[in-house]
Amino acid sequence: MLRTFTSLKFDQTSWKRNPSWLGVTGAVILAGVITFNIQGASPAFNTLIDSLPLQAIRGALIIFGLRLTDVPIGTLKTVLMVRGMRTSATLLGLLEVTIWLTAMGRVMGQLDNPWNIAGYALGYSVGTWLGMWLENRLAFGSVKIHTISLTRNNEIADVIRAAGYGVTQFQGYGQSGPLCIVGTIVERKHLNGLLKSMREIDASVFITVEDTRQVVGGHQPNT
Repeated sequence: MLRTFTSLKFDQTSWKRNPSWLGVTGAVILAGVITFNIQGASPAFNTLIDSLPLQAIRGALIIFGLRLTDVPIGTLKTVLMVRGMRTSATLLGLLEVTIWLTAMGRVMGQLDNPWNIAGYALGYSVGTWLGMWLENRLAFGSVKIHTISLTRNNEIADVIRAAGYGVTQFQGYGQSGPLCIVGTIVERKHLNGLLKSMREIDASVFITVEDTRQVVGGHQPNT
């Protein structure tokens, strides 16, 4: 039965202030349509499910999972290679190429299947993001920090020493005249906390951070 409502008026400003109501309203309308047409919707829904290439989609999901695994492994392998960790990088490389060959074999075996190609490409894209996220969370290696503060360099040096790291202070000359440069090498897992402490002491402090391939000797914290 078709009903027409002409007396309802909607406040458009309320919709703009809270756009989530649009989704709620849409969900309610969709639920109503399904409820009042369940007998007609069920056969159509079953026909749609039967028409989906479930076997092809299942294969594409497997390829997606393989790429989601080997791409992050490749990212970590590259980081370890740059940092001179040969054994770990070699083992990860072996695992990476084994998984990649498995995924590539599935794609090459069914080049006429667009689902496989889509799973391969999407897995590569998401795997790249995942690899970068993992590398940032694991925070391998150490970095070299140089800081320049015109007024608080001694306090910054004290903060670094309190974190357990050695500090080297040396004189420099900048645009405003003589200044003190504070240098140290810290583990990447402690970098963000240390930078935050420095900025709390001097919000205008100048900081540079550089990757280091290897650190030998020096004063290192116990943790």
